[in-house]
Amino acid sequence: MRILIIGDVKDWAIDRLVQAVKKYTQQHNVKIIYIPPRDVAEKKQMFIDTVKEFQPDLIQFDYFRTAGQLLEDPDVVQ
Repeated sequence: MRILIIGDVKDWAIDRLVQAVKKYTQQHNVKIIYIPPRDVAEKKQMFIDTVKEFQPDLIQFDYFRTAGQLLEDPDVVQ
């Protein structure tokens, strides 16, 4: 299973949980990208490109505000 995890900021508190998921689910292909809510507009295309390239079975958002901003954007939802 391919899992794409959208973290907030590398090496912050939430990232410790993200890294633990990757460490303890080695049977899955886990990719992590970081998109803090304040940078969603800048990093939206990176998210779209990563989804197209990686083709995840599951996308896990670790910060609800980032998820809301990305999933409300018509360019992303297409």
